[in-house]
Amino acid sequence: MGFINQFKSKKAVILLAGSAVAQLVVLGGSPILTRLFNPHQIGEYGILIAWFAILSTVTMMRFEMFIVPPKYLGSSINLTVLSIGIAVILSFFVLIFNLIFFLIFSDYSFNFVLLGFMLFLGAVGTASRMLVLRLDCYKQVAIGRLIQAGTTVTSQISFGVLAPSSFFLVCGQLIGQACLSLYLVYQLSTFKYVSFNKVSLKRLHTVARRHLKTVLFAMPAILCSRVAQESFILLTAYVFGQYYVGLLVVLIRVIGTPTALFSQSFGDLFYRHISQLSGTKAYRVL
Repeated sequence: MGFINQFKSKKAVILLAGSAVAQLVVLGGSPILTRLFNPHQIGEYGILIAWFAILSTVTMMRFEMFIVPPKYLGSSINLTVLSIGIAVILSFFVLIFNLIFFLIFSDYSFNFVLLGFMLFLGAVGTASRMLVLRLDCYKQVAIGRLIQAGTTVTSQISFGVLAPSSFFLVCGQLIGQACLSLYLVYQLSTFKYVSFNKVSLKRLHTVARRHLKTVLFAMPAILCSRVAQESFILLTAYVFGQYYVGLLVVLIRVIGTPTALFSQSFGDLFYRHISQLSGTKAYRVL
Protein backbone atom coordinates (compact mmCIF):
# COMPACT_ATOMS: atom_id res chain seq x y z
CA MET A 1 0.00 0.00 0.00
CA GLY A 2 1.42 3.39 -1.02
CA PHE A 3 1.87 6.20 1.43
CA ILE A 4 -0.98 8.28 -0.06
CA ASN A 5 -3.32 5.28 0.11
CA GLN A 6 -2.79 5.18 3.89
CA PHE A 7 -5.26 8.08 4.14
CA LYS A 8 -8.02 5.89 2.66
CA SER A 9 -7.89 3.36 5.48
CA LYS A 10 -10.27 3.27 8.44
CA LYS A 11 -7.39 3.50 10.89
CA ALA A 12 -6.16 6.67 9.22
CA VAL A 13 -9.61 8.23 9.65
CA ILE A 14 -9.61 7.29 13.34
CA LEU A 15 -6.15 8.80 13.78
CA LEU A 16 -7.08 12.02 11.98
CA ALA A 17 -10.32 12.31 13.96
CA GLY A 18 -8.52 11.80 17.27
CA SER A 19 -5.85 14.34 16.39
CA ALA A 20 -8.48 16.84 15.22
CA VAL A 21 -10.51 16.59 18.42
CA ALA A 22 -7.34 16.85 20.53
CA GLN A 23 -6.30 20.03 18.71
CA LEU A 24 -9.82 21.46 19.08
CA VAL A 25 -9.61 20.84 22.83
CA VAL A 26 -6.33 22.76 22.96
CA LEU A 27 -7.73 25.53 20.78
CA GLY A 28 -10.96 25.72 22.79
CA GLY A 29 -9.08 26.01 26.05
CA SER A 30 -6.87 28.87 24.83
CA PRO A 31 -9.41 31.71 25.39
CA ILE A 32 -10.01 30.49 28.95
CA LEU A 33 -6.29 30.23 29.69
CA THR A 34 -5.68 33.77 28.40
CA ARG A 35 -8.33 34.97 30.84
CA LEU A 36 -6.76 33.17 33.78
CA PHE A 37 -3.07 33.75 33.02
CA ASN A 38 -1.45 37.03 32.01
CA PRO A 39 0.92 37.31 29.00
CA HIS A 40 3.99 37.37 31.26
CA GLN A 41 3.07 34.01 32.82
CA ILE A 42 2.23 32.48 29.42
CA GLY A 43 5.51 33.86 28.07
CA GLU A 44 7.55 32.23 30.82
CA TYR A 45 5.76 28.96 30.12
CA GLY A 46 6.34 29.39 26.37
CA ILE A 47 10.09 29.85 26.86
CA LEU A 48 10.26 26.59 28.81
CA ILE A 49 8.28 24.78 26.10
CA ALA A 50 10.69 26.13 23.48
CA TRP A 51 13.66 24.69 25.37
CA PHE A 52 11.74 21.44 25.83
CA ALA A 53 11.12 21.23 22.08
CA ILE A 54 14.83 21.74 21.38
CA LEU A 55 16.18 19.32 23.99
CA SER A 56 13.57 16.64 23.26
CA THR A 57 15.18 16.10 19.84
CA VAL A 58 18.30 14.72 21.53
CA THR A 59 16.85 13.20 24.71
CA MET A 60 16.65 9.75 23.10
CA MET A 61 19.43 10.43 20.56
CA ARG A 62 16.78 9.74 17.85
CA PHE A 63 16.83 5.97 18.45
CA GLU A 64 13.02 6.17 18.67
CA MET A 65 13.00 6.67 14.88
CA PHE A 66 13.93 3.01 14.44
CA ILE A 67 11.32 1.44 16.72
CA VAL A 68 8.78 0.96 13.92
CA PRO A 69 10.77 -0.51 10.95
CA PRO A 70 12.29 -3.75 12.40
CA LYS A 71 10.83 -7.00 11.09
CA TYR A 72 11.07 -8.66 14.50
CA LEU A 73 9.10 -7.21 17.40
CA GLY A 74 11.92 -8.07 19.81
CA SER A 75 14.18 -5.52 18.11
CA SER A 76 11.48 -2.85 18.43
CA ILE A 77 11.06 -3.60 22.13
CA ASN A 78 14.81 -3.39 22.73
CA LEU A 79 14.95 -0.07 20.86
CA THR A 80 12.09 1.22 23.02
CA VAL A 81 13.92 0.29 26.22
CA LEU A 82 17.17 1.75 24.83
CA SER A 83 15.46 5.06 23.96
CA ILE A 84 13.86 5.40 27.37
CA GLY A 85 17.10 4.38 29.13
CA ILE A 86 19.05 7.11 27.33
CA ALA A 87 16.27 9.60 28.15
CA VAL A 88 16.50 8.73 31.86
CA ILE A 89 20.23 9.54 31.90
CA LEU A 90 20.02 12.78 29.90
CA SER A 91 16.90 13.97 31.74
CA PHE A 92 18.67 13.40 35.06
CA PHE A 93 21.61 15.55 33.94
CA VAL A 94 19.23 18.31 32.81
CA LEU A 95 17.47 18.12 36.18
CA ILE A 96 20.72 18.37 38.16
CA PHE A 97 22.07 21.17 35.94
CA ASN A 98 18.95 23.31 36.39
CA LEU A 99 18.73 22.52 40.10
CA ILE A 100 22.31 23.75 40.61
CA PHE A 101 21.56 26.95 38.69
CA PHE A 102 18.39 27.48 40.72
CA LEU A 103 20.32 27.14 43.98
CA ILE A 104 23.12 29.45 42.85
CA PHE A 105 21.20 32.21 41.05
CA SER A 106 18.31 33.78 42.96
CA ASP A 107 16.52 34.98 39.81
CA TYR A 108 16.65 31.57 38.08
CA SER A 109 13.12 30.25 37.50
CA PHE A 110 12.15 27.04 39.31
CA ASN A 111 10.18 26.07 36.20
CA PHE A 112 13.43 25.01 34.54
CA VAL A 113 14.01 22.49 37.32
CA LEU A 114 10.90 20.73 36.03
CA LEU A 115 12.35 20.54 32.52
CA GLY A 116 14.08 17.24 33.33
CA PHE A 117 10.75 15.65 34.28
CA MET A 118 9.14 17.01 31.11
CA LEU A 119 11.89 15.49 28.98
CA PHE A 120 11.59 12.11 30.70
CA LEU A 121 7.80 11.94 30.41
CA GLY A 122 7.94 13.17 26.83
CA ALA A 123 10.44 10.43 25.97
CA VAL A 124 8.32 7.70 27.58
CA GLY A 125 5.25 8.91 25.71
CA THR A 126 7.06 9.15 22.36
CA ALA A 127 8.83 5.78 22.61
CA SER A 128 5.62 4.06 23.75
CA ARG A 129 3.68 5.69 20.91
CA MET A 130 6.22 4.41 18.39
CA LEU A 131 5.89 0.88 19.74
CA VAL A 132 2.09 1.15 19.57
CA LEU A 133 2.44 2.31 15.94
CA ARG A 134 4.67 -0.73 15.32
CA LEU A 135 1.75 -2.87 16.47
CA ASP A 136 -0.56 -1.00 14.05
CA CYS A 137 -2.86 0.19 16.87
CA TYR A 138 -3.92 3.66 15.77
CA LYS A 139 -7.02 3.81 17.89
CA GLN A 140 -4.85 3.79 21.02
CA VAL A 141 -2.67 6.59 19.63
CA ALA A 142 -5.75 8.73 18.89
CA ILE A 143 -7.20 8.10 22.36
CA GLY A 144 -3.81 8.90 23.92
CA ARG A 145 -3.75 12.28 22.23
CA LEU A 146 -7.26 13.02 23.46
CA ILE A 147 -6.26 12.06 27.00
CA GLN A 148 -3.17 14.26 26.91
CA ALA A 149 -4.98 17.27 25.47
CA GLY A 150 -7.94 16.91 27.83
CA THR A 151 -5.93 16.42 31.02
CA THR A 152 -3.44 19.19 30.14
CA VAL A 153 -6.09 21.82 29.40
CA THR A 154 -8.30 20.77 32.31
CA SER A 155 -5.40 20.82 34.77
CA GLN A 156 -4.14 24.20 33.58
CA ILE A 157 -7.61 25.74 33.80
CA SER A 158 -8.16 24.28 37.26
CA PHE A 159 -4.81 25.59 38.48
CA GLY A 160 -5.55 28.94 36.87
CA VAL A 161 -8.76 29.29 38.85
CA LEU A 162 -7.02 28.42 42.13
CA ALA A 163 -3.60 30.07 41.79
CA PRO A 164 -2.58 31.37 38.33
CA SER A 165 1.18 31.23 37.72
CA SER A 166 3.57 29.89 35.08
CA PHE A 167 4.55 27.12 37.51
CA PHE A 168 1.02 25.69 37.38
CA LEU A 169 0.97 25.93 33.59
CA VAL A 170 4.04 23.69 33.64
CA CYS A 171 2.39 21.37 36.17
CA GLY A 172 -0.61 21.02 33.87
CA GLN A 173 1.74 20.09 31.04
CA LEU A 174 3.41 17.47 33.24
CA ILE A 175 0.05 15.98 34.22
CA GLY A 176 -0.94 15.66 30.56
CA GLN A 177 2.35 13.99 29.67
CA ALA A 178 2.09 11.61 32.62
CA CYS A 179 -1.47 10.59 31.71
CA LEU A 180 -0.44 9.91 28.10
CA SER A 181 2.58 7.85 29.18
CA LEU A 182 0.60 5.82 31.70
CA TYR A 183 -2.16 5.12 29.19
CA LEU A 184 0.22 3.95 26.45
CA VAL A 185 2.31 1.84 28.84
CA TYR A 186 -0.89 0.23 30.13
CA GLN A 187 -2.05 -0.50 26.59
CA LEU A 188 1.29 -2.10 25.76
CA SER A 189 1.00 -4.31 28.84
CA THR A 190 -2.29 -5.70 27.49
CA PHE A 191 -0.76 -6.92 24.20
CA LYS A 192 0.21 -10.57 24.52
CA TYR A 193 2.97 -10.26 21.93
CA VAL A 194 4.74 -7.50 23.86
CA SER A 195 7.17 -9.07 26.30
CA PHE A 196 10.23 -7.47 27.85
CA ASN A 197 11.74 -10.83 28.79
CA LYS A 198 14.00 -10.70 25.72
CA VAL A 199 15.50 -7.35 26.71
CA SER A 200 19.17 -7.73 27.69
CA LEU A 201 22.32 -5.63 27.70
CA LYS A 202 23.70 -7.67 24.80
CA ARG A 203 20.62 -7.02 22.64
CA LEU A 204 20.56 -3.34 23.64
CA HIS A 205 24.21 -3.06 22.60
CA THR A 206 23.46 -4.79 19.30
CA VAL A 207 20.60 -2.51 18.28
CA ALA A 208 22.54 0.56 19.42
CA ARG A 209 25.55 -0.33 17.25
CA ARG A 210 23.31 -1.13 14.29
CA HIS A 211 21.80 2.37 14.20
CA LEU A 212 24.58 4.47 15.69
CA LYS A 213 25.96 5.86 12.41
CA THR A 214 22.52 6.95 11.20
CA VAL A 215 21.75 8.51 14.57
CA LEU A 216 25.00 10.49 14.61
CA PHE A 217 24.16 11.79 11.13
CA ALA A 218 20.47 12.55 11.70
CA MET A 219 20.56 14.03 15.21
CA PRO A 220 22.59 17.19 14.43
CA ALA A 221 20.43 17.95 11.38
CA ILE A 222 17.18 17.55 13.30
CA LEU A 223 18.56 19.55 16.24
CA CYS A 224 19.55 22.46 13.96
CA SER A 225 16.11 22.40 12.38
CA ARG A 226 14.38 22.51 15.76
CA VAL A 227 16.63 25.30 17.03
CA ALA A 228 15.72 27.32 13.94
CA GLN A 229 12.01 26.76 14.64
CA GLU A 230 12.19 27.79 18.28
CA SER A 231 14.76 30.57 17.94
CA PHE A 232 12.07 33.16 17.15
CA ILE A 233 10.48 32.68 20.58
CA LEU A 234 13.84 32.70 22.38
CA LEU A 235 15.01 35.80 20.51
CA THR A 236 11.72 37.55 21.24
CA ALA A 237 12.21 36.79 24.94
CA TYR A 238 15.77 38.12 24.86
CA VAL A 239 14.95 41.33 22.96
CA PHE A 240 11.41 42.22 24.07
CA GLY A 241 10.78 40.19 27.23
CA GLN A 242 8.35 37.55 28.42
CA TYR A 243 5.22 39.69 28.00
CA TYR A 244 5.55 39.74 24.22
CA VAL A 245 6.51 36.08 24.18
CA GLY A 246 3.16 35.36 25.85
CA LEU A 247 1.31 37.19 23.09
CA LEU A 248 3.36 35.36 20.47
CA VAL A 249 2.71 31.96 22.06
CA VAL A 250 -1.06 32.51 22.03
CA LEU A 251 -0.91 33.62 18.39
CA ILE A 252 1.14 30.60 17.36
CA ARG A 253 -1.17 28.30 19.31
CA VAL A 254 -4.21 29.55 17.39
CA ILE A 255 -2.66 29.81 13.93
CA GLY A 256 -0.60 26.63 14.26
CA THR A 257 -3.49 24.30 15.14
CA PRO A 258 -4.21 23.11 11.55
CA THR A 259 -0.49 22.66 10.89
CA ALA A 260 -0.03 20.66 14.10
CA LEU A 261 -2.98 18.43 13.17
CA PHE A 262 -1.64 17.48 9.76
CA SER A 263 2.01 17.22 10.82
CA GLN A 264 1.19 14.77 13.61
CA SER A 265 -1.11 12.68 11.42
CA PHE A 266 1.27 12.65 8.44
CA GLY A 267 4.10 11.59 10.73
CA ASP A 268 2.19 8.68 12.24
CA LEU A 269 0.88 7.51 8.87
CA PHE A 270 4.39 7.70 7.46
CA TYR A 271 5.66 5.37 10.20
CA ARG A 272 2.75 3.03 9.50
CA HIS A 273 3.82 2.97 5.85
CA ILE A 274 7.41 2.26 6.95
CA SER A 275 6.29 -0.69 9.08
CA GLN A 276 4.73 -2.39 6.03
CA LEU A 277 7.93 -2.34 3.98
CA SER A 278 10.67 -4.91 4.01
CA GLY A 279 13.51 -4.35 6.46
CA THR A 280 16.15 -2.94 4.08
CA LYS A 281 13.70 -0.83 2.11
CA ALA A 282 12.14 0.53 5.31
CA TYR A 283 15.48 1.82 6.57
CA ARG A 284 16.29 3.29 3.15
CA VAL A 285 12.99 5.22 3.04
CA LEU A 286 13.44 6.34 6.67
